[in-house]
Amino acid sequence: MYCPLSCFIVLEMFPVKLPRLTFVLIVALFAGCAQKTPQTTNNSDSRQKAVPAQEQLTIAILPTIDCLPLYVASQYGIFDSLGLKIKTVIYESQMEAEQSVVKGKNIGCATDIIRTALLQYQKAPLRYLFSSNREWELIANKKLRISKIQQLNNRLVGITRLSTIDFLSDYITTQLKNEQLILRPQINNIDTRLQMLENAQIDAAFLPLQRALYARKKGHTLLAIDKSKYDRLAGFAVSTKWTASKENQDKALLLSKGYDIAVEKLKKNAQSVLNEKDLQRFRLKGYESLLQKPQSFAKARVATTAQMKTALDWLKSKKAISSAFSSDTLLLK
Repeated sequence: MYCPLSCFIVLEMFPVKLPRLTFVLIVALFAGCAQKTPQTTNNSDSRQKAVPAQEQLTIAILPTIDCLPLYVASQYGIFDSLGLKIKTVIYESQMEAEQSVVKGKNIGCATDIIRTALLQYQKAPLRYLFSSNREWELIANKKLRISKIQQLNNRLVGITRLSTIDFLSDYITTQLKNEQLILRPQINNIDTRLQMLENAQIDAAFLPLQRALYARKKGHTLLAIDKSKYDRLAGFAVSTKWTASKENQDKALLLSKGYDIAVEKLKKNAQSVLNEKDLQRFRLKGYESLLQKPQSFAKARVATTAQMKTALDWLKSKKAISSAFSSDTLLLK
C-alpha cells in the first residue's frame, strides 16, 4: 500500500502529465522502496532478541515400573519445571539401552550397578547415578510342574549375562541339590524372553513384574526368591561425556530430583496421572493393581558402599573385571 503523500511527492517530481500506467509504476516503485528498510530492520531485531532453544536430551528407559517415574517426569512437565528438556525412549532390552549411551545416542539409561561397573571397566563412558527398586520375578513353565527353586537343576533359565539377574542365578545355584547347575541362555529382550517361556523354548525366565503377572495368569509358576539378595542393585546411569561439565553434572542431579517428584505423584494416585496410552506403553493395561503395591514406587537413592562391593566382588569372582578395579569412579559424584 502507498499513502497520498507518496502520490503528491511523485506528482511534484513529474509536473509533466504522464501516461496512467507509467504513473502507477513510479508510485509502486517508491512504495516498495519505502517498505523495504523497515522490514529488514525488523528481521534484524528479531535475530538479536531470539534465545536459542535448549537442547533436547534423550534417556533410555525400560518398560518396568521403576522407570515409570522418569517417563512421567518427562511427559507431564516435571522436568520442564526444573529447566530440563528430557525425552524418554523405551527399550525392551537393557543391553540395547546401555549401548545407546555408549554410542552417544542417549545421555542416560536404565541399567544396574553390576553392568555399569562392567562397562566402565571396558572403558564405556558410564557412571551410576542412582539406585531404584526394580523387581524381578522368576517364572517357571507350567508344563514342568516345578514349584521350588531346588527343582531347576539342569534347566534353561533366560537371563541377561553379567547383570543383576545373572547374579541372582548364582544365588539360585547355591540352593540346588548335589551342586547341580542351571543353564543360562542370554535372552536380552524382555518380550522375547516371555515368548520363549510361553513356547516352552526355555524352562524358566526372570521377568519384570508386569510380564510376570501376565505369565502367572497364563498358568506359569512363580518361584519364590529372597529379594533382599538384589535389593537396589538396579538403577540409572549417565554418560561421562555428557557430565564432563559442571553444568551437566547439575542437570544429572536434577534427573534424580524429577524422578522423586514423579514418585510422589504416582504414590498419591497413579491411575489419575496415567492415561490409556501410558498404561499400554508400560504393559500395565489389565494389571493396574501393580500400581497400588506399597513398594511399586520408591525414591532414588545413591548406591551404598555395600551395594558397590557386592557388584565388584561378584564380577571379580566371574573374572569379568580385574581384581585391581575399584569403585572410585563408579558413581557420579
